[in-house]
Order: sequence, then structure tokens, then C-alpha cells
Amino acid sequence: MRTLHTLFILVLAGVVLNLSASLSALAQTEEAEPATEIKKVKIKSLHDVSFKESKAKRIVMNTRRFYDHSSGFRRNSIKIQVLQLPMSLRFTYERSINLKIAVGANAAIRFLGGEAGSTRVEAFGKYFLSHRAPIGLYAYSSMGLASVQNHTFTYRVTSTEGGAVVKYNPNRPDVIEKKASFNSLSAGFGLGFQNVFGPARKFISDFGIGYQFNTIPSSYRSSITQDQVVYGQFDANRGFLSVMSPIQVRIGLGYVF
Repeated sequence: MRTLHTLFILVLAGVVLNLSASLSALAQTEEAEPATEIKKVKIKSLHDVSFKESKAKRIVMNTRRFYDHSSGFRRNSIKIQVLQLPMSLRFTYERSINLKIAVGANAAIRFLGGEAGSTRVEAFGKYFLSHRAPIGLYAYSSMGLASVQNHTFTYRVTSTEGGAVVKYNPNRPDVIEKKASFNSLSAGFGLGFQNVFGPARKFISDFGIGYQFNTIPSSYRSSITQDQVVYGQFDANRGFLSVMSPIQVRIGLGYVF
């Protein structure tokens, strides 16, 4: 009996060991299978995700080709504002400092028109709302300094020496114009869109529109007197391409390096 009992215990122990070994092997197999599946999963690049999820596929393709080019990440660009030619020559330098932010500067000189001889320098910053710098929709802000030459100020008649009010007649304007040169500070903001093009994506286009505020010396805002007539209702002549124009339209073409 004692021998049979011992034999029974040995057989039972062997069964338990075999069962444990089988369960352990099965557990290891089940744990290994997800790891195998994970290895098969291809990690999507930012380019792939953007290409599949973006509606502007052409722009994203430009982005992919631009950043996958053998030259690597090109941070710098120079542009000429073609809209202001030949009245003005305006250069823009821009540098992307990360995927969303770019900074730069504008320098301009006016050759033709009433403000010929005016110069302007401006610093700006851009934040890209879509895609990656320097490609996509962006918002910008700027600050500048201008030396304005031969700017025309217009003063409309408001009253005579006797105090009688003279109403302004748009059909027969009784005005006096005065030209002046002065320095002006400016601040602006706006939206724009940049894209790269060409076989190697070495060229860049820039379209933007914004609004800017300009400072004008107070001496030019006050009324002036001529021939016993008091002029007031100051009106700065701010043409579309004027240095002092509040509406800023940017159409630039340039090179990326």
C-alpha cells in the first residue's frame, strides 16, 4: 500500500508538472503574438498623416517634397514684392525658426510717384496656422520705421475768419494741399499664405493682406491758415501703394535656401 501510494503521488506530480509546462508555453505564445503584430505595424510619419487627412493634398504634397528633398530643411528665403514694382523696390528676408514660427525683415525704397525717395524698414513675425513653415496659411504682426518724403496732406475748408461755417462741397472742393517729409512709426497685422514650387521646390510665393497703423506728427494734424481762411478737417492722402497706406497687400516671389 505504501508503495502504491508513493507511485500515485509521483504520477500525480508528473501530470501537474506537464500541465504547468503546457500552460506556461501557451501563455508565452499568446504574449508573443501581439508583439509580432506590433512589429508589423508601420509607424506613420507626420507627412503620411498630413497627406491622408488634409484636404489640400496638393499643398501637402509640396510640403512632403520640400522637406524630403536631399538638401534637408531649408530655413531661409528672400522675396521681392512684385505688386509694388516699378514704383518701389521691396525686399523681404525670412527665416523659419521652427515648424510653426518664422521671423524676418522688409526693406523698401520708393522710386516713382509723389513719395519718391521714401524708405522703410520693418520687422515681422509669422505663425503658421496650417502645415509647416514656410508653407501654409499664416498670421503675422509687424513693426516698422519709415522716412517719408513728399507726402501730401489735404486740408478742407471748415470756417472763415468771421466764424461762418463753410460746408464742404465734394463737387467743388475748396482745399489746400501741403507736402511734407517726416518720420513715421507703424504697427500692423494680417493673414497670408505661402507655398513652394518648381522642380526642386526652390522657389516660394507669398500672398498676404493686412492693416497697419502709422504715426503722423501732430503739427500736420492741426489747422493751417492761408489768405484769411482757416483750413482744418485733416485728411492724409494715402494711396494704395503709398508708404502710409493703411491697407497692405503683399504679393511676393522669391527663392528658398
